[in-house]
Amino acid sequence: MTELQQHLEFLKQYSSEYELSDITELAVLALGLAGETGEAIEIIKKLIRDNNAIVVNELITQSLIKELGDILAYVLLIGNYFDIAPAEIIKTNRQKLEKRLNNGTIRGSGNDR
Repeated sequence: MTELQQHLEFLKQYSSEYELSDITELAVLALGLAGETGEAIEIIKKLIRDNNAIVVNELITQSLIKELGDILAYVLLIGNYFDIAPAEIIKTNRQKLEKRLNNGTIRGSGNDR
C-alpha cells in the first residue's frame, strides 16, 4: 500500500464521523477543496503583496504545507467518493501532461488539447 493510499485510509476513518448523505458528502468535499485552495492562494497572495515574493520564511512555508495537506486530503477523498484510486489520479494527470508536452500544447486553454 502506497503512502497516499495509507493516508486515504486514515482520512476515510476521520471523514466517516460525519455520517452525511451521499450528495451532502460530495458537496462538503467539493466546498472543502475550494476553501482550502483559497487559503493556500491567500498565503501566496500575501507573500507576493507584502514581500514581493522575496522573503519566504519558516512560518510561511509551514502555513503553506498545512494548506497543501488539506488540499491533498480533499482531492483524495473526492477521488475515493468516485472510487478513483490515488495512483489513477496521478497516472492520468501525468499522461495528460505528457501528451500536451509532446503535442506542444502545454500552454494554451481547453481541457482536451
